[in-house]
Amino acid sequence: MDLKARLSRRWEEVRGRILRALERAGRTDFPKVVVASKYMDTAFMRTLYEIGLRCFGENHIQSAEKKISELADLDIEWHFIGHLQRNKINKFLSLPFQLIHSVDSLRLVSALERRAEAHGLKVRCLLEVNVSGEASKWGFRTRGELAEAIDFIRRDCPHLECVGLMTMAPYSSDENLLRRVFSQLRSLAEEFSLPELSMGTSNDFEIAVEEGATIVRIGSVFLE
Repeated sequence: MDLKARLSRRWEEVRGRILRALERAGRTDFPKVVVASKYMDTAFMRTLYEIGLRCFGENHIQSAEKKISELADLDIEWHFIGHLQRNKINKFLSLPFQLIHSVDSLRLVSALERRAEAHGLKVRCLLEVNVSGEASKWGFRTRGELAEAIDFIRRDCPHLECVGLMTMAPYSSDENLLRRVFSQLRSLAEEFSLPELSMGTSNDFEIAVEEGATIVRIGSVFLE
């Protein structure tokens, strides 16, 4: 089986799993699928585009710049899903990212606002929440920290638009743990009237969809 046929079959499997998760949750709104393309070359990404995937998420500015250039002929929706260092903000703003999932600190919020103002841009963003409290993960750790950032953006950051929240769940087969992480993020989004929930990866996207994900980030399932 050639690559295109194999990926088409895999995408249909993923779509089916999402549809069944939506049915179990009583939902009809199909989430946006962001292809987490960190480990994919542009030929592979081009094939995914050919079978209908249009949104790709990159983790590193340098590799994203190269891929965006090589795939400039395609109408791709680019998302940034990795940790953004403050010294890379200017380069980030020069690239056609439509959403950043990973605004993870008040310092980054402030720096993004200053640079976006200087560039005359408006940045759509999600705030990353470390719901699981893992030391290895970035993100706001408490409701208070998150509330402070949201209030600051809404009050003092006209060049940022916070549209939702993002989290990375632990890599685990414990369904109860995963469900608890995702439901806590959903509760926070509801509390602050934020519509978008970026949660769920290849390991756990069905549970994330059942718990309300509007965006799922799927990569390794296409590489298997």
